[in-house]
Amino acid sequence: MATKTKKSVLAEIIISLVFGLLFGGLILLIANLLDATDIIKWCLIIAGVIIAVTNIAPLIRGIVHITEKGGVLDVIFSALGIVLGVLLAIFNIGVLGDVITVLLAVYLIVFPIIRIIIAPSKKEQLSKEWIRILIGAILIVFMPFIFGSLNTIVDLVLTIVGIVIIVLTVISFVLSLIAYIKATKKADEEAPVEVEATEE
Repeated sequence: MATKTKKSVLAEIIISLVFGLLFGGLILLIANLLDATDIIKWCLIIAGVIIAVTNIAPLIRGIVHITEKGGVLDVIFSALGIVLGVLLAIFNIGVLGDVITVLLAVYLIVFPIIRIIIAPSKKEQLSKEWIRILIGAILIVFMPFIFGSLNTIVDLVLTIVGIVIIVLTVISFVLSLIAYIKATKKADEEAPVEVEATEE
């Protein structure tokens, strides 16, 4: 494995700083330029599509094994998930969107937990269900944004995230630079000193 040169290490530190500042700045730009309703709308559309897609395979498995234990339950849960996911992707803003979001959040948290409880191998079932529970939790987090002061809260959250990223990037840059200077100084001190041979 090739040893990194001083210039390459310094370049990596600077590149990390630049990308961190750009990413934080982009989030601040989104917070100030984009309407919060549009941000939430696209997040819910993506969530709806993911939910619908991730329920297709369980639905097929449930249909194939419908005579086995839990087969009917898989068909019902998966079909309901696909329907709610599609509805969320289409009707994500307004009163109907609020109702669908609530139903979907409850579905994504409660039904996977039921499936984990009744599954013979709970660990294996958890590996299949965790993404649904995670999306349900995300929807729960978004609910105050949907029902409350949407623009103000979302702008505040994105602004805080952007500032935190920029601050952490600067702190990381400073610490990395200090570590780089110390390592460079130590390497120079430990480097062998060439002594010129004297003629006798």
